Amino acid sequence: MPKFNDKEKEIIHHKLRMEGERLFMAYGLKKVTVNDLVQAVGISHGAFYAFYENKEHLFMEINVDHQIKIFDQIENILLENKPLPPRALTRLVIKHLLDAFLENPIISLINAETWESMERKLPQSIVEKNNMYDRIALEKLIAYGVQLKCPVSVAVKVVQVLFVSASRFVMDEEGTIVIGILLEGIIDQIIQE
Repeated sequence: MPKFNDKEKEIIHHKLRMEGERLFMAYGLKKVTVNDLVQAVGISHGAFYAFYENKEHLFMEINVDHQIKIFDQIENILLENKPLPPRALTRLVIKHLLDAFLENPIISLINAETWESMERKLPQSIVEKNNMYDRIALEKLIAYGVQLKCPVSVAVKVVQVLFVSASRFVMDEEGTIVIGILLEGIIDQIIQE
C-alpha cells in the first residue's frame, strides 16, 4: 500500500474529490470506473484504495457534502416560517430539499437503481452516515414543534423513498403532480396535525 505524508494525502484526497465530482457529473456513477478516476488524478489503483473502498464510497462522500450544504439552508427556512402549522412547515422544508436535490448535479444522479447498488457495495457505516444527515433534517423539524406519527427512523426512510422516486419523474410532464401527491400522502401519514 502506498505511503503518503499528510500533505500528499490532503492533495490526493482533494484531487480525487474534484475529479470524481467532475467525472460523476459528466458520465454518471455507473459509467465512471476506478480506472477513470486514477487516470484523472494521476495515481495508482493502490493509492485510490488507500483512500476509498470503491468508487461508490467516493461518490457517497461527495454526495454527503452536497447534502450538508443543502441541509444547512433548512435552519433559515424554519426561522423564517416558524409560525406555519406543522404540516405546512414540513411541506415547505421537504419541498425545498426535494427541489434542491433534484437541481443538484450530484444528488440528482441517485435513483432507485443507483441507491440499491450503493447499498450493496458500501459498508453499512457509510450508508448509516448518509441516513444520519437525513435524520438531522427531520430532527430540525421536530425541534420546531413538528410531531411525528411514527419513529424518526421510519420517517427518514419514507422521505428517502420520496426523494429516490422523485428522480424518476423529473422529466415526466406529470411528474410535479405525482411528486405532489406523494408528498401530501407522506405528510398526512407521518406528521401530526
